[in-house]
Amino acid sequence: MKILVVTTSNASFGPEGHPTGVWLDEFTLPYMEFLAGGAEMVVASPKGGAMPIDPRTLPNDRQKLDWAPALQAASATLPLASIASADFDAIFVPGGHGPMFDLPDDPNLQRLLAEFHSAGKIISAVCHGPCAFVNARRADGEFLVHGVTLTSYTYSEEVAAKLDQSVPFILEHRLVECGANFIARENRANHIERDGQFITGQNPFSSESVAQSVMAALQRRFQPPFNAGPAEILPVATLLEFPPRTFLENLAVAESGAIYVGSLEEGAVYEIQPGETERLSARLPVVAGLQLIPGGGLLAASTGPNPGLYRLAAGSDPELLVAIPDAKLLNGLMHLADSRYLVADSYAGCIREADIATGQTSVWLSHPCLAHASDPFHPVPQFPGVNGLKRFGDTVYASSTEQQKLIAIPLNPDLTPGTPRVHMTLVNLDDFAFDAEGNLYGTTHIYNTVVKITPDRRIAVIAGLEEGMAGSTAVSFGRASDDLTGLYVTTNGGMSAPPPTGVQPGRLLRIETGIPGYK
Repeated sequence: MKILVVTTSNASFGPEGHPTGVWLDEFTLPYMEFLAGGAEMVVASPKGGAMPIDPRTLPNDRQKLDWAPALQAASATLPLASIASADFDAIFVPGGHGPMFDLPDDPNLQRLLAEFHSAGKIISAVCHGPCAFVNARRADGEFLVHGVTLTSYTYSEEVAAKLDQSVPFILEHRLVECGANFIARENRANHIERDGQFITGQNPFSSESVAQSVMAALQRRFQPPFNAGPAEILPVATLLEFPPRTFLENLAVAESGAIYVGSLEEGAVYEIQPGETERLSARLPVVAGLQLIPGGGLLAASTGPNPGLYRLAAGSDPELLVAIPDAKLLNGLMHLADSRYLVADSYAGCIREADIATGQTSVWLSHPCLAHASDPFHPVPQFPGVNGLKRFGDTVYASSTEQQKLIAIPLNPDLTPGTPRVHMTLVNLDDFAFDAEGNLYGTTHIYNTVVKITPDRRIAVIAGLEEGMAGSTAVSFGRASDDLTGLYVTTNGGMSAPPPTGVQPGRLLRIETGIPGYK
């Protein structure tokens, strides 16, 4: 692995020659992280030579020792004109205010960024580093960051630093003008975004996280669980355990208190009445999505020999209501309106609409953000694309698991989809549910947690491995009048990525959230 690190050559700005340069730990911390991961680095700048350092970040004696390899590399950068993109696997741009004055217009950097983009290589930056992107264009002439979800030093942070009148442009605003989907968190948040080959961090506090994400991508490892705040563990009760290697995949909870649980590989749906153990309700191959039918009945999505949506009833064979012969992997299922349902096709990378009254089906939405096998840096290519589906207000939310994105799809008045947008990246959601306040509760599957995501995108773990969440797969709020705040969870015991203790039993659990579910 070889990483090109691009720094500024600019040491001052403004009529008074305000000293600036690279914000040092945005360079040294990632450099040392790359070095520890076994990467080789080359440091380059527009002019070459010694890297200017913002005097507010000059190293102390201990840092000089800890960062010695990085500081040595910074003392003699190569000129960008001498760099060939073919020699590298990734590019990284640290920030500081210095880059704002020379990187945006550097023709050699623009050449390199276009080449990295065309080759599908990692393009990363932190804080003011994304200023390098604002004038860069792709091979087709479009702005480099058009349609890319990213972050950088925010307008709010620039104002807080009292430099919003001194910089040549507000970076957040310019990136948006270039067509980027910009996501900002609170000032000083350790916050990064990853959209395919792009990895960006908001501020100096995000420097190590950006570097860790770059290394995980280059080494084809699962991304670390970024952007989460302190854990907020809630009360958890284990209701039932199934034998180890039981892949509990989905569930539905009725107003009567009955819970229906799908066992994916077993091809079975179990019914659990309050105070009882499970009993077999139906057998259906590869059953992933479950949804209660208003007025009575249970709907299931199956990708068996005859893929489609089936009505399940105790004592009766599954009844095929909508045949979907070209389905690849039917997964999350949600009620849209009347007899209309949406079902995620995880391997086809689309959301299908199905009418259980007429038997008609069509593709409701196909979009690259829902696609399967689209991330060349993912360690498991068979991970699903679009997965869970839920509606909150006039928006349908979809988890795009392989891409680690949460997608927001506005609903038009006729319930056709509007233009989808990326609501979050680096969030590995399988299934999820909303409470009445708009908080999202999601299973993270391979990360063995259930997380709570607030409307302003703050993430907290509310249950983890110690609470029994090995291989968490699905969630659903209780619907009985005395159970509206209960969040039910299924697990597969960690079958997809076994925890250190080995595969555990599949479980049905209940988390007390204290907030009623969204209806």
